[in-house]
Amino acid sequence: SSAASDVYKRQVFQNQAGLAAVSDLSLGLHYENHFFIPENSIKAIAACIPVLKGVIGLNHAQFGYSKYYESRSGLAFGKSFGTHFSAGIQINYLMIHQPADFGNMHAVIPEGGILAQPFEKLFIGFHIFNPVQQHFPQYHEQAIPSTIKAGIGYSIVENVFLILEAGKEIKKKQVIRAGFEYMMTHNLTLCLGASTDEISRYAVGLGYRHKGLSLDFALSHHLSLIHI
Repeated sequence: SSAASDVYKRQVFQNQAGLAAVSDLSLGLHYENHFFIPENSIKAIAACIPVLKGVIGLNHAQFGYSKYYESRSGLAFGKSFGTHFSAGIQINYLMIHQPADFGNMHAVIPEGGILAQPFEKLFIGFHIFNPVQQHFPQYHEQAIPSTIKAGIGYSIVENVFLILEAGKEIKKKQVIRAGFEYMMTHNLTLCLGASTDEISRYAVGLGYRHKGLSLDFALSHHLSLIHI
């Protein structure tokens, strides 16, 4: 989500402004297996590196398999401006690898976001991806999505955090996403999510924290295809 509480380290993929709150060197790995088909999997790695003036984020994500895959490599930077506001930007190198008859496609795309905390329990975020509606130079008809997201997060009680986000991709309808986090114990968090996008997915997850280690596991539901 564009607004977040204690999940800043995930923001290297979501809202680069959240990087500003990361105080330690961090490394994250991510894997999704859609429908238990390896060719539909998403693999990602990210690192957060605090420096003198802010935090550098490095990330790489890939979807597909050896004959066809889409990848994104990003270099991000997030910085705080006072105690209640932060901003971040990222430069992405996108690539679509295709069979030799079609040729590969490449593009460099910017994105960025801001995150504000006007009150102790309230977070407000804004994020934009591909703001000038760039296309792949090799094939102009192959559009790269341009998206705008705004989110709000609020801790209603000490162990419960609610998130609401509205997102809009150019030429598509607005999507609303909602999330719920409940810290059941000091180490264990329950997460629930729902979305109004075309595949209208629901999700449930568990997060485990112990010292410097964080583990997250989630399952999502597809209304048309029954499950993911």
